[in-house]
Amino acid sequence: MITEIREMRRSAARALATVLAELKDTHPSEVALRDAWHERLVENPVTCPEGWYIPPPHGIVLAVGNPPLFNRVNTPTFRPEPTWPSPHHRLNRESLLFVYSSRIHQVTGAIGDIGCSLYRGGSPAIQDHLSKIWDVTARIAEEVRLGIILSQLYSRAMNVISENKLTNNIYSAHDGDDTNIGHTIAWSNERIPPHERRVLAAGEAEQVAQLVSNKRRFINRTESLEITEDLVLTIEPRLSAPGLPPACFHVIVGFERGHRVVITEFEPLFDVFEMNYLLY
Repeated sequence: MITEIREMRRSAARALATVLAELKDTHPSEVALRDAWHERLVENPVTCPEGWYIPPPHGIVLAVGNPPLFNRVNTPTFRPEPTWPSPHHRLNRESLLFVYSSRIHQVTGAIGDIGCSLYRGGSPAIQDHLSKIWDVTARIAEEVRLGIILSQLYSRAMNVISENKLTNNIYSAHDGDDTNIGHTIAWSNERIPPHERRVLAAGEAEQVAQLVSNKRRFINRTESLEITEDLVLTIEPRLSAPGLPPACFHVIVGFERGHRVVITEFEPLFDVFEMNYLLY
């Protein structure tokens, strides 16, 4: 499953990087960017036509936050319609862009989610803020260890977040707790039952989305699921600081032959947005 996830993330990142390279200097709207990205995503024959995170349409989040308040990215969830991609909000040099897609592998059911915050503006404060969030997310990924339970991982993550004077601004309507920092990948630690495989094969967007969504276990303060070698997790806190907007670098963590593997695949996007300083 790790291989399929990596390939889906790489494909999605390259598709969006191509779109952004072509359109970023034309002040495109959120809708224009979303539609162009979706057109390229559906060219991939191994993924379902629609993402699982529905709503918003196509399982894609594309939010342009503009200074000084960056309001469009300052939300704990992108499910409500007012947060969906809009024709009225346009990308410019100083925008903070949040992007996310939720692809599903048609055979394995693996989700190849990729999401991140992108910024090519000139504010050193925001650049430093993004660097800190990148580093904190990496530190949380290092806390994913075999044998601990998800609530322990959540506690360790929240300690790292608190030590860096950040706040986690994320909420899921499907999580019974107040907040979380990510969730399990459906079917990473179990076989797909025949009736669920039939739902995936049928390709009905809403049924597939509901199935995948309901299979998740959240990394929150109450979840007792143990991390085993076959379990794959998303790590995706959306972090903010006083006077600075929320940002996120959604990574996926699993294990291969007992060694932790962290999947990012952001390089094509960082290239377009001149953010390679995060990688060094």
